[in-house]
Amino acid sequence: MKRPIPDPEFPGSGLLLSHLGVSLKVQQFFADSFHSPSNDELCFSYGTVSECFRFGFHYVPLVAKPWIAGNSNPSQISHVFLCNSAMEAVAFLALNYSSFSGMGKLLFISFGVCPAQDQVDLVRERFRHKRIALIYGGDLLGRIADVKIACWLNGKDLTVSHQMPGILKLRFQDTGYTFYEEKLTLSAFERASGFRSDVRTYKPRHFMSFLEQLLSLML
Repeated sequence: MKRPIPDPEFPGSGLLLSHLGVSLKVQQFFADSFHSPSNDELCFSYGTVSECFRFGFHYVPLVAKPWIAGNSNPSQISHVFLCNSAMEAVAFLALNYSSFSGMGKLLFISFGVCPAQDQVDLVRERFRHKRIALIYGGDLLGRIADVKIACWLNGKDLTVSHQMPGILKLRFQDTGYTFYEEKLTLSAFERASGFRSDVRTYKPRHFMSFLEQLLSLML
């Protein structure tokens, strides 16, 4: 990936994003949603707490209020992306912005380290006619979040518990489903339950997250 040159006239650019290879176009998209206390740190506000990132350190809070970036006018939005950190949103768009016809139609929402059903319910009510996609990691917590949020977006409840080490028990519409941890995905759950969420999940190839993929390009 070609490294952009920091724009001294654009205060939101930040040396750190430029060092990560994030294009100026993507930096401008997120400019109003973060601040840089220094050239080597980014902070994203969730109201009373912040997500902080610098090389070798990434703190994502447990929050009640989500972080939001992009167009907040529902009539102008075509895609809504839900994720677990602002940096994951930045990395995803940095790696995939050419796949979208116009970034002005995109909205990113991070629920922080753990999504809550009431947060997702608000998204479902406000953006029910929009394309909603999930940007969660390929690890177990990310895949569980995919299934939970996809159910919640459809007004369905779901509980997940460990039946025994390495085996998950999912309770959905009065029926139980058992999965080995490594086998659980949204698509596998849909096949087993017959439920169709119409929610797309984005996963990077060969990496657990888009942030991990973006950082790998610096090596």
